[in-house]
Amino acid sequence: MKKLICLALALILCIGLLVGCGSKEETTAPDDGTSIAQQTTGAEVGQLNTSGSSTSGSVATPPPAESKFADKVVKLLDSQVTLINPFNPGGRTQAQGDVYHMMYDTFVTWTIDGQYVPCLATEWSSDDMITWNFKLRDDVTFHNGEHFTADDVVFTYEYALANAAGTGLYDRCTKFESLKALGDYEVEIKLKALNPDFIDDMSSIVGFVVCNREASEADPENGPMIGTGPYYVDDFKT
Repeated sequence: MKKLICLALALILCIGLLVGCGSKEETTAPDDGTSIAQQTTGAEVGQLNTSGSSTSGSVATPPPAESKFADKVVKLLDSQVTLINPFNPGGRTQAQGDVYHMMYDTFVTWTIDGQYVPCLATEWSSDDMITWNFKLRDDVTFHNGEHFTADDVVFTYEYALANAAGTGLYDRCTKFESLKALGDYEVEIKLKALNPDFIDDMSSIVGFVVCNREASEADPENGPMIGTGPYYVDDFKT
């Protein structure tokens, strides 16, 4: 009798397992053709992992051919922006940093997989991790139409040391032994100490941005808002 009961229970259990497995196969797929299991686990779907790189099999989806782009962008910040000036220590907040990312370019930028790529600098080199040579783009203009040159880089460095104590820009420049132009589109930066992470430092918007000499000297308060980034300041109220 006990054997019969055990056998019956085993049969019921097997049937339950079969029903459970079958329900997963019979799940209605969503409109995109991906199964519920795949959507939940991310299997065979390109996702970002914790390293910032894309998992294998991911494919970037291009925008539709008929896409239209907005003339203006409205960005909501989580705290008040009282000024926009990388030479002013009052501009050293996360909210200002968000704005700086839109207004300025860095020498170097980086891709989602952690590779450093040119931005204002087209190439760079160093034999000793102390003296760094940067060749600059010759086709960049500031928001006021002025041409970007090595002279603006030298101005930013010298002005920051003289007037910008307490800023991230000043902190970066104090680590330079010297910064000099080797031509209209080439600069040499000599560090006070060896720094193998210097390229990463120069990719940081809070580390080193370039302001236009003419605009900054003519209007020290508002002139530094003139950058080379994708967005310019049309109007600003605190």
